[in-house]
Amino acid sequence: MKLKDVSVDAFASLNPALGAVVLWQTCSGYIDVSKRGPPFPLLPVCIPLVLHQPFGLALNKLSMSMPFFAWIDASPEVVSEFPQIMASYLPVHRASLLFGLAAGALVIGNDGAVRSVNEGLLRKPGTWAKSESELRRLLQRARRLGEMLAAAGAPALILSKLRVAP
Repeated sequence: MKLKDVSVDAFASLNPALGAVVLWQTCSGYIDVSKRGPPFPLLPVCIPLVLHQPFGLALNKLSMSMPFFAWIDASPEVVSEFPQIMASYLPVHRASLLFGLAAGALVIGNDGAVRSVNEGLLRKPGTWAKSESELRRLLQRARRLGEMLAAAGAPALILSKLRVAP
């Protein structure tokens, strides 16, 4: 079996490094907007929103200026399925977070915010940008999600809109 024959969902469940890169990129986008890392309770929503194919396709269709809550309102399929999909991704999230922390790409601050660090996982951030691969699209989606989450405001409101408890 070739890697191209494996779905992104399956690949993510087998490869915590991919999830760690998604978390790293989401944190980077969040930091670009808010100047601080996302609060720890927001992290579990990132991987399923980026890697789960139906959610990823919904993210790909949004306008660059569309706010997070407007996107959620325009994507009822995300809200209806999200709690179950997020629960199924929790083992992937945990393994990816641990990988990112161990690799030195992610750091949890004393304030509970998670920061992306350029050393560690991605020694040359931005080299992926030259690629036309699915990885490039995934990472662009992750960064955009981070920007949207930062602009959306209170994590409790975001989690409530997605129908998951903090």
